This record gives sequence, C-alpha cells and structure tokens, in this order.
Amino acid sequence: MSDLSKLTVSVSNSTSPLCQREVSLHMNTKTIYSCRVALITLVSILAGCTTSSPSQYISPRITGRVIDTKTGQPIENVQVRRRGNDERTPSPESAKGGEQMTRSSAAYTKPDGSFIIASESEVAFLRAVGWYSVTLSFEHPAYYKTAKSYTPKNSTNSPAGEPWIQAGDIPMDPLSK
Repeated sequence: MSDLSKLTVSVSNSTSPLCQREVSLHMNTKTIYSCRVALITLVSILAGCTTSSPSQYISPRITGRVIDTKTGQPIENVQVRRRGNDERTPSPESAKGGEQMTRSSAAYTKPDGSFIIASESEVAFLRAVGWYSVTLSFEHPAYYKTAKSYTPKNSTNSPAGEPWIQAGDIPMDPLSK
C-alpha cells in the first residue's frame, strides 16, 4: 500500500453508544499532493488580494455655482449637463433613439446658483477604466451657452475614494437686448 494512504475517522453519537461508526477513506498519494498544492495556491492568491469593488469611476462628482458675469449674482435654473466626448447633437430634442438613452440627465442650479453633478461608475472586472476629462455645458434662456472642461488634475478624492471636482464660480454672459 505504498501509493495509498489510509485515513480512519471515528464518528460517534454521544447519546447512543450503538451508533458508533468507523469510516475508512483511501486516498491516492497523488490526489493528496494535488489537493495540498491547490490549497496552498488558493491561500497565496487570497492573501495578495485586496477587498476592492469591481465598480470604477468613469466620471467625477462636480459641484459649483453659476453666476452672472456682470452682476456677480447667482443664476437659478441653469441647466448643467455632462457632455460626452462624442456628443455632437446640440440639444436633447434633436437626439435620436440610443443617443437620448446614453445622455446623462441634467441638473439645475438652485436659487443660490449651486449645482451638483453626481459621479458615474462602471463595473469592470478585468480591465481598468477611468476618466481623462469631463466637459459640462451650461444653458439658460437669458444667457449665452457656456461650456467648461476639467481633467483629473482639477480633482481631488473624497474620503470614500470618489473623484470630486469643486468647480467654483462659473460665469455666464447675459444675452444682449
């Protein structure tokens, strides 16, 4: 019995001495070795892993305030929208089918002119995703349209690791009458 190992396990039920059993398990030496290697490999892999989420940020959270260039007063109800790099259509009304579905929803400024655009994340298990730049468009019927771009150089991370841009004051020029 050189290549077989015998393992004897006693199983007993403390309430009844008649239910004692002995189980013999014969395992091939190669099988035992393969199990040990697999166990050591698994422990090594898990020891090097970190507990991070497969969700990765593809666009930062952006906060700021929109003001009138001439008066410095905050502007309420300015539509603030994250624009995609390939977005060519000027307004949501002219976008077709899938173009409208892929557009992010707009945020509107509050009475104090402030706005918050939520961050966006994507699940990616085997590839790294990220963001390189983000452009915001600002629209209001009484003002010229404005766009502003930001890069990771302009951002910081929240304590939870979320990328965040504090855009500060965004000036808009009123339309001439």
